[in-house]
Amino acid sequence: MNKKELGKLLMSDEVAGRIIRDVAELEWGLDLMLTRYFTAQERFTEFSEIILARFSFQQKIDVLNKMTFPARMKSQPNAVKSLNKFKKLRNILAHSAYISDEELDSIYSDNEIMAILSDYPGTYLKEFRANKNRLNRLIYSRISRMNKDKS
Repeated sequence: MNKKELGKLLMSDEVAGRIIRDVAELEWGLDLMLTRYFTAQERFTEFSEIILARFSFQQKIDVLNKMTFPARMKSQPNAVKSLNKFKKLRNILAHSAYISDEELDSIYSDNEIMAILSDYPGTYLKEFRANKNRLNRLIYSRISRMNKDKS
């Protein structure tokens, strides 16, 4: 994808709306994973409304990055890396009514963002689905269940 095509793609309301909505879905999955890890079932709502509602998306990603999972849980570092990519892309789209040539140059030179947009929607959907799967593996991991049972 060349820079002109990228600009047209990112200025599309349909594409921007889809990405913003999809990232909201990923954040919801992250919220669910954090809630399941740190609380018992009967405190899900309280934890979400009292604690997680006060965290930024970046703070939630930072918590995930610091959590302890078994070494075999490769989903954790991969989810952190991917969530940061999606957060960066979402922020660009959510906070810009217009993408200047300078911003477009910056986005075009960002290998992480271009990796998920290079063959939109193919590469984007592949990374989005992979991240949903990573979060699901973490949500239903043995550690999450054990932590829940201890509460």
